[in-house]
Amino acid sequence: MAVVDHEFRLVQVNARWSSLLGYPAEELQGRNLLEIVHKDDGEYTRHALLRALKGKQITAELRLKDAQGKHRWLWFTGTQPDGSKRLYLIGRDTSRHRMRLEALEDSEQQAQDQLQIKSRWFDRLLEHSSDLISLIDSEGTRLFESPAATKVLQYPMHELLGEYFWQIIHPDDQEQAKRDFEKVKGRPGGQITTEFRVRSPSGSYIFLESIVTNLLDDPLISGIIFNSRDVTERRLLDPTTGLPNRRYFVNQLDRCLARLASAPERNFAAFTVGIDRFRTIEHSLGECEANQLLSQVGERIRAWAREDDLVARTGGDIFGILMQGPENQEIALEIAERLRKQLTAPFKVADQLLVLTVGIGIVVSSPDCESGSSILRDCETSMQTAKRSGPGKVQAFSKRMRDNTRSHLFWESALRQAIDKEEFVVHFQPIVRLADNSIEGFEALVRWPDQNGKLVSPGTFIPVAESSGLITSIDHIVIRKAAVELSKWRENYPALNLRLNVNLSASHFETPKLKPALLEVLCQTGLSADCLKLEVTETALIQNPQSAADVLKDLRKIGFGLSLDDFGTGYSSLSYLHRYPFDTLKVDRSFISKLGSGQGNLELVRSIYMLARSLEMKVVAEGIEEPEQRDMLRELGCDFAQGFYFSRPLPTSAIDELLKKPVAW
Repeated sequence: MAVVDHEFRLVQVNARWSSLLGYPAEELQGRNLLEIVHKDDGEYTRHALLRALKGKQITAELRLKDAQGKHRWLWFTGTQPDGSKRLYLIGRDTSRHRMRLEALEDSEQQAQDQLQIKSRWFDRLLEHSSDLISLIDSEGTRLFESPAATKVLQYPMHELLGEYFWQIIHPDDQEQAKRDFEKVKGRPGGQITTEFRVRSPSGSYIFLESIVTNLLDDPLISGIIFNSRDVTERRLLDPTTGLPNRRYFVNQLDRCLARLASAPERNFAAFTVGIDRFRTIEHSLGECEANQLLSQVGERIRAWAREDDLVARTGGDIFGILMQGPENQEIALEIAERLRKQLTAPFKVADQLLVLTVGIGIVVSSPDCESGSSILRDCETSMQTAKRSGPGKVQAFSKRMRDNTRSHLFWESALRQAIDKEEFVVHFQPIVRLADNSIEGFEALVRWPDQNGKLVSPGTFIPVAESSGLITSIDHIVIRKAAVELSKWRENYPALNLRLNVNLSASHFETPKLKPALLEVLCQTGLSADCLKLEVTETALIQNPQSAADVLKDLRKIGFGLSLDDFGTGYSSLSYLHRYPFDTLKVDRSFISKLGSGQGNLELVRSIYMLARSLEMKVVAEGIEEPEQRDMLRELGCDFAQGFYFSRPLPTSAIDELLKKPVAW
């Protein structure tokens, strides 16, 4: 306790005050109280004491300076007894309490400071992050977008916030994006990764890869977080060649069409380049080396093209070129021919020099063009037409091709169903031994009855089967069914020692499936390999020379007979007789049909026969239709013949009747 007078001088202090402040009591007495009050509390203390001297009871907390110069907190009450001019101050030391409060305040301030620092750090992090962070409520409304939104999505922030998240997602991606959203919304704390396209203000689309996290139950977030990254470049580039991919190529075609609508003079042309026999090349090289070849082809096309031309990889072995300027098909054809020649120079892959041929399709812009995808489709249609006409061809698109393509797709679909149901049947044409008119065997020929039992022309479905790669499946069906019949005939007519000729397409030399399929047929039927003779055309050998040589040599070792079909129609027939292990040569019907029309035709057939004899090969003449042709071939010493003169191809049901009785040929 302390007593002060009306001038604030200490009149009396007790021992507690003296001990608290570290002064002797006599040294404190007579001193003005305001002298030992903290300067910041002086005015506040003087006003409090004045109120007390006016009879008011006061309470106050102030700091007093002790003998060490330190300040101690003191909580006191002050009263003035009636009639007295002195104040009685009763105090309590609150320094420790004040120290704890100050420490707590300092801690809270530090926490607030740290929070502000982290907030500024997070804001700066979001500002410079290329990733887009979106907060979406449970209904799909955008509540928050990070600053990257204006950079990635290219929209101002006010056009995004408050709008539905799906509003700018590509229509084709909206359903999947909504399914993913609902899926993660039903799993508190759940997370999934999804991908979708977002429309930019220009109308183009950006690919976003998003990690979606459900934080609806988090009171600080109360939403679903989309953490998104722009993956457009990755999605629009082909990883093998580094060129733009099909999607980007189509997008650019669409842009060219849009420009053409407002500026008709801005013509352009699209080209597709497909490598001939690429499946065979890939099978021979292996995937890694085949990819190296594709990269080299892409690099060569890019180097050949002009700087402003777009070169892309639009499919497996197919490259697309978008070129501004060609005004008509004639100019575009000249350009394509130059490109074709450019690609004939050898490519070096895995220490091998490879010479390629390519088929090139062309579409020149016109008012009839509907969309980028339709232009590319027509371009690929013309390329496939070029390929079907032979290796190294160039073809400009015409509307007739579109009709042909529809027809091709119809028959291809029908063929696939027919293969699944094994609708194909086999007809057999006799091969006759000319020396005695006996039946040596049969050539198995595929026939396809429609729903009404009428046979579809082989000229209709065989080209479709060959171009679509379905011919190998059809061949396997024919070989198996024909071999089953042959095994029955050999059992029923053992003296005839019948054999079977079956046709192989070029596609068989592109895969390793032929040998296992043939061995399985032998196992199922009990036939020996020498009962089957495999016929291969010169065209098939031209398409796959090395692969065909390897396969045929392997089959010959097993014991299969080999026949070179349609001899004389190719441009390198003689080389095939030495390179491949054929034991039989079939003279093409085009030579036989001219027998009797001039001595030169007879001498040509005689030369073929003598060549075969020198190579110890048997000769079969195809297309015999007249008895005079038979007689001339017999006089030449030809071994075998077949044709309508002897018999048309017959169904299985007619063969037994043919074998039971002697024939008068």
